[in-house]
This record gives sequence, C-alpha cells and structure tokens, in this order.
Amino acid sequence: MRSLVRGALILLLPAVGSLGTFTGCSSSTPSPSSDAGEPDGTTPADSGSDATGIVDAHADSSPDASDAGESDAADAGDAGEGGPADAGDAGDAGEGGPADAGDAGEGGSPDGGDGGAELASLQHVVIIYLENHSFDNLFASWPGADGLADAGLAVAQVGPDGGPYGTLPEYGPSGAGIESLEGASIANAAFDLTAYFQEGALTNDLLHRFYQEQAQINGGKMDSYVLWNDESAGQSLGYWPTSSLPMPQWMSAHPTYVTLLDHFFHAAFGGSFLNHFWLIAAQSPTFPDAPAAIVATPNDAGQLVSPLDTTTSPPSEVYNSSNADGQVTPDGYAVNTTYSVNEPHPPAFDTGSSNPTHLLPQQTFTTIADELDGADVSWAWYAGGWNDALAYAGVASVGTDAGSETILGGTAEVLNIFEYHHQPFVYFKNWGGTAADGGVAGPGTVPNGKWAVNHNLQDEEDFIAAAAAGKLPAVSFVKPLFDEHPNYTTETDSESNTVSLINDVVNGPQWSSTAIIITYDENGGFCDHVPPPTTDKWGPGTRVPAIVISPFAKGGVDSTPYDTTAILKLIEKRWSLNALATRDAAQNDLSAHALNFAP
Repeated sequence: MRSLVRGALILLLPAVGSLGTFTGCSSSTPSPSSDAGEPDGTTPADSGSDATGIVDAHADSSPDASDAGESDAADAGDAGEGGPADAGDAGDAGEGGPADAGDAGEGGSPDGGDGGAELASLQHVVIIYLENHSFDNLFASWPGADGLADAGLAVAQVGPDGGPYGTLPEYGPSGAGIESLEGASIANAAFDLTAYFQEGALTNDLLHRFYQEQAQINGGKMDSYVLWNDESAGQSLGYWPTSSLPMPQWMSAHPTYVTLLDHFFHAAFGGSFLNHFWLIAAQSPTFPDAPAAIVATPNDAGQLVSPLDTTTSPPSEVYNSSNADGQVTPDGYAVNTTYSVNEPHPPAFDTGSSNPTHLLPQQTFTTIADELDGADVSWAWYAGGWNDALAYAGVASVGTDAGSETILGGTAEVLNIFEYHHQPFVYFKNWGGTAADGGVAGPGTVPNGKWAVNHNLQDEEDFIAAAAAGKLPAVSFVKPLFDEHPNYTTETDSESNTVSLINDVVNGPQWSSTAIIITYDENGGFCDHVPPPTTDKWGPGTRVPAIVISPFAKGGVDSTPYDTTAILKLIEKRWSLNALATRDAAQNDLSAHALNFAP
C-alpha cells in the first residue's frame, strides 16, 4: 500500500500579515471588483520550481499504463462524444508545466482570445470534492476576490445575550494529538490560525449540522458561528494565510488555467452526509418511519431550543445543541450523518455495538449516475481508502452483508480516516444494492448491484492510474483520503495531495479536453462574511471555495453566484441530460462564466 502522505513538494511562502481592521463576519455583500483579473497580487511560487510545477508525484507508485485498463476504469473510448482526445493532443503537458496554448488541440484557446471553443470539446470533467472550509478560511486574501479586506462594515460575533463577545470563548482539545485554542485570549475578530498552531497541526473539528448552520447564518447576519459551535467555538473565525497554502501556490504559478469562484455556496445546510447527496442528486435522502431516538425535535419555528454549555472557557457562552438534535427531520428526511444499510458501513452495526435500525434504507431517486448511465456516458466515483474499506468489511464490493469484519494487513491506518458517509452511491439500490434487489453478478464478485459489472466505485489509486493512462471516464468524482477535514487530516498534507491529483491530470494525455472542478462539501463550521442566497428550505449554506482548472478556463475571479448543483448543471448541459431537480435547473452556467466556451 502506498504511503499515506504523498509526494507533492511544498514551498512555503511568507505568511500573509494582518488583514486590517476586519472585526468579524460581515453581512455586507460588496459589488465584485470589475477589474478582477489574474491573481498576480499574490507572491507566486516560481513556476519552474518543484513546489508548484507540474510534476508526476506518482511515477513510482502508479501501475503501468497497460495495467490501468478496463478493470480499473471505464474505457475512455466508451464515452461517446465525451471520449478522450488523442494522446498527441496533450502537447507539452509534461514535467515542465501545462500544455502550451497552441497545443491544446480541440480544447481551443486556453487564454480565451478566440471567443471560446465548442462545449463538445470538453470531454472530461473531474470533480475533486474536499471537506469543511469556508471561502474566508482559505482564500481571505486572494487578490480580486471578495475576501476579508473587502468585508466592509463588520458585524462582530454575538453571544447568548445578543451582544458581541469581548474575547472569543474556546474549547479544550477533542482528543489526543489534537491542538486547540484553549487558554488563548483572542479578540472578537477574524484571526490568523498560524499565530496559535502550525498549518500541519491536527485541530479541533467545528460544529457543522443542519439546524445549527441555519442558526449560525442567522438570517444573513453571519454573526452566530461561534454561538452555535459547541465543538470549537472561537476557532470559527480563524483563517489560514492564503499564500502559504499549497493549492493557492499552484494556482498563482498557473493563472492562465485557473478561475476562482468567489460566490459559490455549498448546496445544503449542515454537514458532509447531506451535501454528498446534493452533489450527485440535488435532493435530500428520506428515512420513512425512522426510530424516534434519531429524530430531531425542533420547535415550531424549526429551531433547536438549547441550553448553554458550561464546558466552554469561559462557561455558558455557547449553546449546547445536542439535546434536541437528531439525524432525521420530523418530516422524514435524513439530514445529519446516517450510515447505509448497504456495505460498507461502520462495523459496529454488524457486531451489535450500534443499532442497525438506525441505518438509512436504500434510496431510489434518480442521481446523475443514472442519467449518465442511461446516456451511455462513462463515469466513476474514486474514493481514497475504498479498497481498504471493502477489505475491512470482508466484502468483494458494495451491498454484500458480510456479517463480520477482519482487519487485513495495512488497512488500519487508512480506516482511521476513511469516512463511510462520504460515499453517496453506496446508499442507492441501483449502485449499492444486492442481488435480491434485482442486481447482477459480475465475474469473480459476490452478486451485487450495478457496481459489480460497471466498476463505477473505485479507489483513489485507480484515478491516479487512469489519469496517467489516458483512461479517465467522461465524469470523474474524486474523494481523496486526505480531504482537509480538521481533526483527522492536516491542511498542508491534504492540499499537497490535491496538488498531486491536479498534476496527475495535467500530466496525462487527456488534459487538453478536461476541466477540473475543486470544491468543498461544506464550510465545516468556519465563518464567512458573504450571506448565502435564500432559495429553499435546504439551503444553500455558507460560501465555500470553488476552483476551475482547465485549458478552457477564463482565468481570474468569477463572481457569478452558484451552489454545488451548478456542477450537475454543467454535466447535464455538456451531455444533454435532463435536470435532476429544480435547484440544478436554476443554476448559472459554469460553461459560460468560469469556462471559455462559445454561447
């Protein structure tokens, strides 16, 4: 098994200094800068350096191209119009950097100078789905973006009495090896997290749940992220200095291929579980007749009536919202972390340590995978640690009830950070069901759902191999093992891994016909100063970073409003698919704003 920390080299730039007099998360939404251009205001890494240059970090660990065939990824030739560009179209996209603009083949002019290519030139969409950061937390000082320096009149975070905190309340560390802000005296203002711990530190998680995020946003005032955060309180206002992070360094070194979206909001209030469903289906899962023990009990206004938490420092400065909270809404929607009846799920549900009646029944509504499959367009979901999770569950593939789990050599470390609820297709009858559900049997596998034949659910390592071999499907969802989630991954290790994944694609033969979209499932409890639009009872939630990397990128900053379901709309438009729901149908068009395609 490969090393858990992969080989992207890092060049740390000087940290950003003070961001001025910003004193909280502002409710103002200033007009986007009309001249927001390429992000040349950051201190870019030398584009010729190994720190941010295009290098193959997996040359020693990836299988030979000949080994990444049909058993690892759908053959790119099956993608119909979405098939791959010839390997010769990749031009110079080798160790020296991305392909020259003139080598982009059908990809058109990467600098946008010719008015845009035809959308059919986009043959591969790669979505890298990361975890738990707001836009202000990572891109607070990106030039041209709506960051903390543009926050206008600030609104300080308010306490339980409705007035602003003097200093921010804090919690102690949540476990061994976790760093916290306990004992720090931090003013009620946005602050640099590196003043208190290193970028490579494991830090407390922050509260990010369905009802609580609505309370944190507080009708667009954006002033209650601390008050409704009974896991790390004041840490909500912290930010990482943008220019010292590996991903912004890569972006600064290759601005022609990068569009930063600074008004992109995660689709649904709350955490990872719910937002993964919205990424693939633009709707929420249902749990009819859920056990009463896991159903939330909000008041008539849809709010959790909660006592103050006496364990904060100082005490009674934050609401403890656990008493009335639950996994399921009173009207039967699963909104907070719930595991599937399908395997793989946590072993405690098979050993009797956890109640199996709390497992989410199989879902049957339409996903983007069903539409792609029906149109004969290839796709795959690649998850870090997937193969280890299957081995740990003692199953050949999803859907099999093994009854017992055995740790095989080398899997324990991976499974410490593998998250079962980050695998949305496992929850579906079509993709995670068993033979008893009408599934089919693939050669050498336990009878199973569609996965057994189509091999759509794969490991992150399979993505790396497919990118190198030019065998990426038309649509790739990538869920890295190192996904930036606080308390079990570090910011620098995770971003370095993402840079390696970017380089895998840029170095591969399909780069000239590819768009990479990197975004975050939700804000993870971190504050942001831009209020989200009000759309429906599900969201959208807090603003998160979103980055488009492609030869087709317009470059600079795109301030068009989007939410996560805009990714679905791009896929639907490119491959002439129906909209899945009202939310994705109403989204602004990434191909017209962030990418340089002809109308």
